Amino acid sequence: MLMMIAAIAGVLPASPAFAEACIGNSGHYFLGYARDFTLNTSPSYGYGVGSTYTIRASTPCTTTEQNYTTTWTMLLDHDNSGWVQSGYGKYNGSAGTVNFFQTYDGVNSSSLNTFFYSTSLVAGQTHKYVQKYLTSGCPSTPQCIASYIDGGQVTITSWNPNSLWSATPWDVQFMNEVFFINDIPPGSATAPMNMAGMEYYSGANWYSMPCGILQVVNQEATHWRHSESSCNNRATWDTRN
Repeated sequence: MLMMIAAIAGVLPASPAFAEACIGNSGHYFLGYARDFTLNTSPSYGYGVGSTYTIRASTPCTTTEQNYTTTWTMLLDHDNSGWVQSGYGKYNGSAGTVNFFQTYDGVNSSSLNTFFYSTSLVAGQTHKYVQKYLTSGCPSTPQCIASYIDGGQVTITSWNPNSLWSATPWDVQFMNEVFFINDIPPGSATAPMNMAGMEYYSGANWYSMPCGILQVVNQEATHWRHSESSCNNRATWDTRN
């Protein structure tokens, strides 16, 4: 849920042609999967989230002002006020697709930590994005949340979610996010953005995401599409790609 973009210097390859002029106000528009909030009971899954994503190019509608197209997994507070996420995407005027992470405690604006890498990713690659609640090894609190890309820890919170977030378990999301409604998220009908091995963490173990827990989020149904090959293997794309 990117609230601020941090530009990181780097040499990136040329991008494809950009979309039509941006439409309407900037904001946050989503395509993907979130916990079904109509469920009164659900597994205790909100202590970690992970999935392996296929890298696909996205097309922002502008590169001359603040803008982004991102794809991520997220562990977040029930009221969406705080979160930890990692994934990939494009930011502002960048031409390449890169990994990123962001953390926010939901209370203190100074806690917002965003980092986009400068190394461009290659379409068709797969990378795993994981967020995990920890009860040891935290830098300054008894508990914290760490973010991982391909098994390597990329950031860890200096704040304790137990002190700032609603009662556990927290919520999980697997999502594409764009800044303008006509930004084009990654994936096409023939080469979709695959979300493989979608999983949650509970206790000391990882489990495959069960059926009946996630609901589809699609805020631009004219062009955005999704499919579900199984409960924990899904895909998204844009018909303009």
